Amino acid sequence: MGWPLLFRFAAGRLLGIRVGRANGTLSAIAGLTVGWLVSFRIPRGAGNFAVFVSVGLIATLGWVVALSFVARPATLGRLERSFTPPLHPVRALRQRIDRSRRYIEVLRIALRHRLLSRLAAPSGTLAPEDEERFGRDLTRALQEAGGIFVKLGQVLASRADLLAPQVTDQLTALQDRVTPVDKKEITSVLEDELGRPLSQLFTSFDTDPVAAASIGQVHRASLPTGTQVAVKVQRPGVEERARRDLDVILRLAKHL
Repeated sequence: MGWPLLFRFAAGRLLGIRVGRANGTLSAIAGLTVGWLVSFRIPRGAGNFAVFVSVGLIATLGWVVALSFVARPATLGRLERSFTPPLHPVRALRQRIDRSRRYIEVLRIALRHRLLSRLAAPSGTLAPEDEERFGRDLTRALQEAGGIFVKLGQVLASRADLLAPQVTDQLTALQDRVTPVDKKEITSVLEDELGRPLSQLFTSFDTDPVAAASIGQVHRASLPTGTQVAVKVQRPGVEERARRDLDVILRLAKHL
């Protein structure tokens, strides 16, 4: 059931509406069937899978719109509002595609680590050893998703009122397992932000961070006056990625 679930979520994300389980599942199965039939009829090659996914997703969108309109004609108005032309259409389309791609990527990570069914289940229904296994799977999934998902895991590690202690114990590993940004990239970010080479700004700058987190990292440095300072640098592009991932998290939370 992995592919129908992915296509159902992707359709809702692209159309900007909430897709019901029955409607979404039927539409996804119909779309997948169309995609398979089209890809089956073309010569076998590297492009078959791309044709299957693209045609299947487009067909799924069509079925969702058709079935939603038959069930609830007012849905047409919601679709029209969701496609109101933006001020910068090319940029808006690129952002929508990027967020949809990220949404599918996160769903695939969740499915690979068997998280969706467990997150939707009532709390306290697993044995302690199963809770520990879930904690390990959740930690790996959040680490793999990266960015704001690591920050989410760090917050959840302190919420013993929401999660079993076996889970929060596993999530504490996210506090100290964030990979630092490449040294050259950090140097480039600082010089672009401050407008001068680091050699003119600091008498010494340690490119190995004292600490690295999901949003930024901290470096030791010395000013020309001899003052020792800590320089905190945001990860490149973190603002847009955080905004995109927060949108994904909110949509997943609504479904769960």
